[in-house]
Amino acid sequence: MIGIKIPWQVFACAGVIGLLGLVGWKLYDLGRDHTQAKWDASIERGKVIVASLKAKQGSITIGSEVRIVEVTKTIREKGRVIRQEIPIYIPQDTANLPGGFRLLHDAAATNSIPSTSEIPNAFSVSVREATDTITKNYTTCNLAISELKELRAWVSEQGRAYLEECSKSGVHCSRDSLSEWQSALVP
Repeated sequence: MIGIKIPWQVFACAGVIGLLGLVGWKLYDLGRDHTQAKWDASIERGKVIVASLKAKQGSITIGSEVRIVEVTKTIREKGRVIRQEIPIYIPQDTANLPGGFRLLHDAAATNSIPSTSEIPNAFSVSVREATDTITKNYTTCNLAISELKELRAWVSEQGRAYLEECSKSGVHCSRDSLSEWQSALVP
């Protein structure tokens, strides 16, 4: 056997390298555990935030539904009352409107342009019948307008709830989503 003499410094360096490796491994494990703990805590905070937003969303939606039901009831009732008043405001012997009026009215209601070839075949319409149809159309239009206004209010309230949640300490929301909501809330 050939005896090679290894200086003690090599053993000392190997020991130091091994010790540094063990310390590094332990620090890596500690860092991984710390990161996992932060991640788990973040997930739990996120669940609390989502639960809070869902609760707010539910109450906002219920309030919106209640308002739209009340407004719809009011609009329909006003339309019904106006239709009942037609015989009082428009006498029975009022002359009929020409067929062209009906064609133009129907075209406006369907967002189409009538053809002049339809005029000879157009039947006249009584003023009472035309008023009843117009009242129904305006009632439907007012219902759609009120639903759209309430939908806009609902979106705005949802946005405010989101922004309120994002403004809490420890909550970090995407800057892109924040700016989208803020710009959507500007009247």
